[in-house]
Amino acid sequence: MADTYKKLKEIIKLNTAERFNFIEEEINILDLNKNITFFEAMSPRGDKHMSLNFLNDAGKEIWLTANYDTYQNFPSANNNASGVMTLLGLGSKLKEKDLPVGVRLFFLDYALDPKLVSAGRRDPDFVPGSELLLNYLIDNETDFIDKYLGTITVQAVGKGNLCVFKRTGKKDENSKYLNDKIISFGQTNGVIVDLQDQSPLADNLSFLKQGLDATVLSRYHEGAWHKMQTPKDDINNVNAQLVDETAEFLLKVLQTYKE
Repeated sequence: MADTYKKLKEIIKLNTAERFNFIEEEINILDLNKNITFFEAMSPRGDKHMSLNFLNDAGKEIWLTANYDTYQNFPSANNNASGVMTLLGLGSKLKEKDLPVGVRLFFLDYALDPKLVSAGRRDPDFVPGSELLLNYLIDNETDFIDKYLGTITVQAVGKGNLCVFKRTGKKDENSKYLNDKIISFGQTNGVIVDLQDQSPLADNLSFLKQGLDATVLSRYHEGAWHKMQTPKDDINNVNAQLVDETAEFLLKVLQTYKE
């Protein structure tokens, strides 16, 4: 936990480009650099994504995503850094593990609509980086649909119980299949996973738009998500021990995953 807290404090001081380098360096420290795929050519904006891959002969894949980008130098500890540290923690645990499914951990750029921060309203023409990346993967991976099982967007792993959401935003229905899997695993293993009504907008929407199974996993507590990309989205909104526990929970979900 001490190491997680130290790294959370470090990452929230970094701008977007520095966060990308931070993630790559952490993966190199884990000696998993051969597992990285970089995606930098599918966006005219220069979006920079990477995936940390744990693929096998299972033929099916679960994806997990966290976005790392920030607006200017706002901290975004709860909203973004907590998700990044959860996936990095999960990556360290997946090393040399035998899994019933392949796993890709995506660290995503350009999830944040800059107008939302600068003007307080969304740009109707904004296209998140996850949408462009997903379109690229669908076009370039011929066996995409055969392998894909679902995506779990990990965001705002702050404080409180784990939770999933019926919807993201006002109308987009999250995957009941994935929500039931996560809640059922929690019930079997004595971990509380709440089913909440709706989450704020997140990268899972890019998958839902394509008719793909996706949901959000969070430790949502009132108000914290809505501090995102403000000076108040700081380390006080995050419990580092719960970040570690979330990574361990996801490891066990993946180790026992059945279609």
